[in-house]
Amino acid sequence: MNLHLVDDEKVINRMISSFEEALPGRNIYICFKKKGDLVHVDPLNPNLYLYESECDFDVSLLRNVSKVVFHYLSLEKIIFFKQYVKHRVLTYWIVWGGDLYSELLAPRGFSMYYEKKYLGKKGQLTLFLGNLGIYSFKSRSILDFIKNRINFIISSDYPLMIKYLGSYMKAKRLTGFFYYPIDQILGCLVNEKSQSENIVIGNSASLSNNHLYAFKFLSDLDLGQRKVIVPLNYNGDARYKKHVVDFGLKTFKSKFSPLIKFLPLDEYNKLFLSVGYCIYANWRQEAMGNILIALYLGCKVFLSNKSSLFKHFRELDVYVFELELIDCNSFVRLTEEEIQHNRDVLSFRYNKGRQIEFIQKTFS
Repeated sequence: MNLHLVDDEKVINRMISSFEEALPGRNIYICFKKKGDLVHVDPLNPNLYLYESECDFDVSLLRNVSKVVFHYLSLEKIIFFKQYVKHRVLTYWIVWGGDLYSELLAPRGFSMYYEKKYLGKKGQLTLFLGNLGIYSFKSRSILDFIKNRINFIISSDYPLMIKYLGSYMKAKRLTGFFYYPIDQILGCLVNEKSQSENIVIGNSASLSNNHLYAFKFLSDLDLGQRKVIVPLNYNGDARYKKHVVDFGLKTFKSKFSPLIKFLPLDEYNKLFLSVGYCIYANWRQEAMGNILIALYLGCKVFLSNKSSLFKHFRELDVYVFELELIDCNSFVRLTEEEIQHNRDVLSFRYNKGRQIEFIQKTFS
């Protein structure tokens, strides 16, 4: 039996569906619920259990567990594991990004924020102490668990982990799992193509979107009648959102169009039909689902050369472009041949069949 430790996040229902298709009845899912109602995860799934720190937990559910999968590695999940999983099991960490970059890499020198002042005092202190070689109890506890208890790590950023975490990296690397099967995330849009000239920047109000880093490359360019659409309807704090909106209005004036209201996934995906150019200024691996959708629908995608995703897609032979080299001549749509090439590569690399095959091979 596989035990999945998850959070109330958008990709979890899709992940559960894939594991149930690949290995029906051989999975248990425990969702670490914050206060209030679930936002994303379907509570009616018969194999899903909610865990709140203040409530008792039926440990008998874990009696036949032989593999534990951490979908985002947090201290809360580590404490749960140590408390309830007493027998020997194999452990898998599927890296999300925030659990790697924010908690472990940034304090150890990895640069991921263009505007560090919006981290707040606590975040800035963490980076300052990290520069002195002083790390939080949380960070040290997570690293000790990775070193002593994680058997397998699933992440394309494994080389970065080796570089920054060194001796803590005892786990073996696995490749091939992904949360975003193209045929599944596109849904009814699978046969559609973008027909617009508008520009989208970023995927959320998270500080690691580095919005103003992207703005500076566009601020002196003639964008014609193109709108600059900036999704700020997910994550982030109010102060940073206001900063991005104020600067965006000042820079792009009436062309600037921030998205503030949260949109259901189907509606959000349709956004990519109204844009022709997508810019992601993230320096860490992030916005993977957005990038895949944009590429498949024929958008021209610009990534920072600081991001490992830029190298990843270039190695896959996907047409992506370097944000740092953007100029007026960059705003030419992909040809039909280039769009089809991207579709062919992504359909082969990120299809449901390959995802199911990996799950069966790894977690049977």
